[in-house]
Amino acid sequence: MSYVFDASAIIKAVELAPREAARVLRGQYTTDIAYYEVGNYIWKLFRKSLISDPAPHVELFRRLIALMKVEAVGLRAEVLGLAAGRALTYYDASYLWLAEQLNATLITEDEALCRAARRCLKTKDVLSKR
Repeated sequence: MSYVFDASAIIKAVELAPREAARVLRGQYTTDIAYYEVGNYIWKLFRKSLISDPAPHVELFRRLIALMKVEAVGLRAEVLGLAAGRALTYYDASYLWLAEQLNATLITEDEALCRAARRCLKTKDVLSKR
């Protein structure tokens, strides 16, 4: 089964099961926006002094995302239409659009995004399946 992981799900996979994250994410899909969202997450941890050195975190997530099929969504009218029609950000709509294009299940921790999707699971549900 194919999954599209948004950034919140990639982060949650590392938080819940750091030793299993690579196995769960390998070969699954995300968008190139995930790099920026994960980068922002790491920046926030650093800015709040929750981590002292962001470099190992950047490297960990970079290696994990490299195991995935990263699709460049870019600027698309279809994604903008999804965002407007379902009251989502363009970022969130990009993950939803990709899941719909691939007929895949969306994996997210975002409640609003999950409600907008045809098929959606939380990260913990995927971890328990694999």
